[in-house]
Amino acid sequence: MPQISNPSPPRGPDDLFRRLDELGVGHTTMHHPPVFTVEEASRLRGRVEGAHTKNLFLRDKKERHWLVSCLAERKVDLRWLANELGTKRLTFCSARRLRGFLGIEAGSVSPFAVVNDVGGVVQVALDAEMLEREPMNFHPLDNSMTTAVSTDGLLRFLEAEAHPARVVRFPSGVPGQASSRPSAGTAWQPVDKPPTAFERRCISAGPLCSRVRTVIYALQSVIYDIQRQCPSLRSVGPGCCPPS
Repeated sequence: MPQISNPSPPRGPDDLFRRLDELGVGHTTMHHPPVFTVEEASRLRGRVEGAHTKNLFLRDKKERHWLVSCLAERKVDLRWLANELGTKRLTFCSARRLRGFLGIEAGSVSPFAVVNDVGGVVQVALDAEMLEREPMNFHPLDNSMTTAVSTDGLLRFLEAEAHPARVVRFPSGVPGQASSRPSAGTAWQPVDKPPTAFERRCISAGPLCSRVRTVIYALQSVIYDIQRQCPSLRSVGPGCCPPS
């Protein structure tokens, strides 16, 4: 297992901007209130041109780490993605791994974070369709800012940081499934999956009962957010928090 720590202080947005300037990568940055979820970031639509993105920090059974960036509207099937990346059993990384390997906090995951991966632990995978929608928008190591770059600029940056990207062509028009565990960089979202027998009974019982599923999802989302803010509460219930 790679060491989950970096002895040197992590680089911040200003360091990133200087690095982009050194590489001749054009970039523009907008300041806004901090956003922690794709839903919150969607409020910037209309103010921020170009592709809005979803960024996942994942690991597999063999402790290989992946930073995956795709279009914000993607519903990511982790089983399909694992197969596409030539691995098995992808799970979301904890906040401790996020800080240790990428030097950032929850809500700030983006390909720019490899600037802090001095050990070369993290592999990068990018959505092919996202690369076709310029400019692309990512947090520059801080979720109170959004930085726009071109496809050529992003790929040039990743190459210069010794993190060449693997381009993934997601299935188009096919609903995917997301893991029920939250990423350290994104809040939990309802799982797009077939209803259970209990849920089918609720749905058949009428509109009022069918809303039970939505209420349960909302409560789970609140619980995950509380556990993310208060690590001491993560022991509440089995399997409620991401693995270390």
